Amino acid sequence: MLLYKVTWQIEKTKIDKMKIVDTLTKWVASGKDAGSCRKKARQEHGYIPNSVQTSKIVVPTDKKGIIKFLNEYMRCWDEP
Repeated sequence: MLLYKVTWQIEKTKIDKMKIVDTLTKWVASGKDAGSCRKKARQEHGYIPNSVQTSKIVVPTDKKGIIKFLNEYMRCWDEP
């Protein structure tokens, strides 16, 4: 199974001359959807050069492979 991981950065705040950016991620199922996602991200958040990236991720379809994939790619936080 093939999924596309689209990541982009948005500017959250400015402190003095420093920019604070946040990285957002969306998973989609096709290259067409990835293109639409990239376009929408640029329209909504503005364009930061080279901030919108797309990666093809091969997801194994067996039970052990799916569990490994979920543990590696779907982490929302780091454990202490």
